[in-house]
Amino acid sequence: MRVRPAYGIHVFRIPTNCGSSAEFSVDTLFNPTFADLRSSSSYVTWHVLGLAPQTALLPVALTQTTAPCMLIPSPDVVIHTGAISLKIPPVIRPTTLHLQLVDCTPAGLRVSDTFQVIAF
Repeated sequence: MRVRPAYGIHVFRIPTNCGSSAEFSVDTLFNPTFADLRSSSSYVTWHVLGLAPQTALLPVALTQTTAPCMLIPSPDVVIHTGAISLKIPPVIRPTTLHLQLVDCTPAGLRVSDTFQVIAF
């Protein structure tokens, strides 16, 4: 059983055809003042946050997969870290964010599924 806060934030996973890529999760946290969001991965990587989708198709030559991969968020904010915590105050809601991880390795790019976060 999972207990989730009910204060106006929804998280949706969008598959991006990247196979078994980056470990990535986006969860809501309990906070009475803000819609609190935590994004974490199992390694330090680049978090790409966008206010809108801006789909880019990454060719197989750049990725560690056998099929092309999609990078969905517009690169409005790019942060190099393992975990971030976003506080979404009521004054900026309603808002929609798109989050995705990108990791540059010697073998190519690892790209996670995209998460769409709707805060209202």
